[in-house]
Amino acid sequence: IPFLLLQHFDYSDEAKWASLMKDIEGWLVAQVNCQMQLWTWGRDAFWLVFIVAYPSFPMGSWLKWDPQIPLEGMFIE
Repeated sequence: IPFLLLQHFDYSDEAKWASLMKDIEGWLVAQVNCQMQLWTWGRDAFWLVFIVAYPSFPMGSWLKWDPQIPLEGMFIE
């Protein structure tokens, strides 16, 4: 899981969170079989990071996410 190397991550920078969200999205869609439990973990990680990057969601503006990632999970429902 390449995006977990977060030693120098600036937690106060929303742009960093948005970039991390896109990294997780790319990994999840391209490399994880949606039938695996890892998919559920990755989906939840994606939505957790999405909400941190866009705390006013669903208000305001945000980057569109890949439609293969459903709007479901413990951090988004």
